[in-house]
Amino acid sequence: MSAPTCGRVRYALLIAHYALRHLMHQAALHAAIDPDRISFVHAIEVVRDAIAEFQMTTRPLLPTLFERLLRDIAHKPLPKRRNRSNPRVVKRKMSKFLLKRSEHSRWPQPSMSFRQSVVVI
Repeated sequence: MSAPTCGRVRYALLIAHYALRHLMHQAALHAAIDPDRISFVHAIEVVRDAIAEFQMTTRPLLPTLFERLLRDIAHKPLPKRRNRSNPRVVKRKMSKFLLKRSEHSRWPQPSMSFRQSVVVI
């Protein structure tokens, strides 16, 4: 594959990724759930299976088929993400960071969500 062709393939993949993420966002809005709970892999499978049906459908039926596509993408939401925090330590001996010790294994987890914890000035 030549350099210009490789660049086009990367650009096409970037556009496909953006289009799928946009569909995932629309599906989350349609289902009134957090967009983080939509599975990327599940969305790929649903869209891949729906392409043939979209090609065979007449124009007046496309909005109905699109609504079903959004419902199918949001059909299997992921579980809610837990709040996570890890200590800034390393296992190596020669480092400017503290060594990882037994007290770092049970690091206290945040009690608020990320959005509540961060304040943008």
